[in-house]
Amino acid sequence: MSREKVDIARRGIDAFNRGDVEALAADTTEEVELFPALAGAVEGGGFHGRGGIEAYFQITAETWDEFRILAEDFYDLGDGVLVVGRIWGRGKGSRVPVEAPNAIVMDFRGTKVWRIHSYFDQAEAQDVALEAMSRKHVEVVLRWLLAFGSDRDAFSAVTHPEIEWMPFEEGHIPSHGLDAALRLRDRWHGVWEERITIDEIRGRGDDVFLAATLVGHHKASGADVEMRFYGHCKVRDGKVSYCYEHLSRDEALKAAALEE
Repeated sequence: MSREKVDIARRGIDAFNRGDVEALAADTTEEVELFPALAGAVEGGGFHGRGGIEAYFQITAETWDEFRILAEDFYDLGDGVLVVGRIWGRGKGSRVPVEAPNAIVMDFRGTKVWRIHSYFDQAEAQDVALEAMSRKHVEVVLRWLLAFGSDRDAFSAVTHPEIEWMPFEEGHIPSHGLDAALRLRDRWHGVWEERITIDEIRGRGDDVFLAATLVGHHKASGADVEMRFYGHCKVRDGKVSYCYEHLSRDEALKAAALEE
């Protein structure tokens, strides 16, 4: 799906440069929102729906003799695509060429683009994209951790087939792959009744930091334990692909590049 979204983003850029409203509308939702970098030229700052796309094309044609997006790099964001490049244009009448850095964030619902936001400041666009990706990855890790204690099928569904997992209770011995992760979970639940409370969770890009409290009851001995652990996780293709369980908060923050 990620590759498909990048391909859709490429098609959208090509359609824009051709002035092809039909092609662009085919890959967007009916309620698509378009926020061009030249927001000052737009009353209210944006265009909405098919009519908005047509209005934006008309304004562009009235303002520029030529106007193109020169896309150089495409980055998969999971639920979106970041396009980095330049815009080039030649003003109507003056024929003066204009070129500027540009970045575009396309947000998706399924295989349709529902929001297009263009920026002159590439760093700003990258920050926006990174924040959105971070929120999504935090949600994935949260579902993964909660499913560990409550739902084997849900845990499996959000665990990457190539996951590398180093749990503290296994002495940080690496476990590789989905089957191994499920065996670890099953073995743990065969011995313990437990409750996990999420105390803190945040992310940046692919990296997610979490702090959690585990309260366990050993089924055989009746012993009770309570301990805190700190995870550094990574998400790939919408699933948890890496997790190292630290016993030090500072170490986990450092591993996730989120030092305070």
